[in-house]
Amino acid sequence: FPLHFSAALVAAHFAVAAGYSPAVILAVISAITATMLLIVERLHPAHPHWNQTQSDVGTDALHALVSMILLPKLLEILLASALVTAAAALATQFDGAGIWPSHWPIAAQLVLALIISQFGEYWVHRCMHTVPILWRLHATHHSPGRLYWLNAARFHPLDTATSYVVSMIPLLLLGVEGELIV
Repeated sequence: FPLHFSAALVAAHFAVAAGYSPAVILAVISAITATMLLIVERLHPAHPHWNQTQSDVGTDALHALVSMILLPKLLEILLASALVTAAAALATQFDGAGIWPSHWPIAAQLVLALIISQFGEYWVHRCMHTVPILWRLHATHHSPGRLYWLNAARFHPLDTATSYVVSMIPLLLLGVEGELIV
């Protein structure tokens, strides 16, 4: 995982620098990751019976489509339009200099962005496990009878929306550039 994650970050950095669309970059990296997971799971499964379908592929594909593709894109559009005015107003309080340290090296900005976004997402995830009404949403993610590459995306849409909003709002308000978010 650390090797693949690092390679994906480096590839994304060079792809952004080469002018590729963020959507294309994410789609290619996601497809490569899914393919690698599929191959590794087939060759070296944690439990061999997990490689046997349980009539769950259609359900998991639908969850992946809604929770990993459609909902994040919709939220991205809604958050961007709703927060652009707030972010602009916040930035003008700093004489147009902005809040985000865009003059830092890209690696340092990435570390800061990860700390900020993951802080909120971590606490939301903890609450999803401990607050009964939130657990009812999050339990969807823990419901599969087997674990394989596709059902990692099995989330209730409100679970996905909550995590996405909590991780992205601080970055958008701080003025993080889209390339860094990719």
